[in-house]
Amino acid sequence: MITTLQTDLFTPTSKGLYLKADFPFYANLRFSVFNHAGNYYLKGIASTGTTFHAASAPITVNNDILNFMISVLATEDNTTVTISGYKNTVQFSNGTSGATNPTLTFTLNKGQSYIIDGIGNITGNFDGFIGAKIVATKPVNITNGNFNGQYAGNNPTSSDILMDQSVT
Repeated sequence: MITTLQTDLFTPTSKGLYLKADFPFYANLRFSVFNHAGNYYLKGIASTGTTFHAASAPITVNNDILNFMISVLATEDNTTVTISGYKNTVQFSNGTSGATNPTLTFTLNKGQSYIIDGIGNITGNFDGFIGAKIVATKPVNITNGNFNGQYAGNNPTSSDILMDQSVT
């Protein structure tokens, strides 16, 4: 579910859960890492769709422990996903930028996910990815936010997990 490896980002991987049943059910994922924990309430069928916009808290202090992130999970094979509409000042953690890559496109099979992030010590990442458009050729689920973000203003030692599942 969680990675600390850069090699798990910007590539199709098997991280994530896809839960489906013939009856209504409640699902909640609780997780923790050193000094932080998160509760992730799954949104059901409302979270499965083909068009979304990225949401994260703005990064308000220059700090390399902060980030924005998005994870796309495919529900069907051969799903092509295109992400666009982010600022050209965005610098992704794999070294690519919005200036050289104004769109990101990748293809996933059912159960595969793709994680994108940008680190919080780059000014273009402070709010440059907020509102980016995610369009898929087949239904996907989106998790986005800040795996490490903050609402504390200019406090470089304050952070927490700020993530949620998007709905269509």
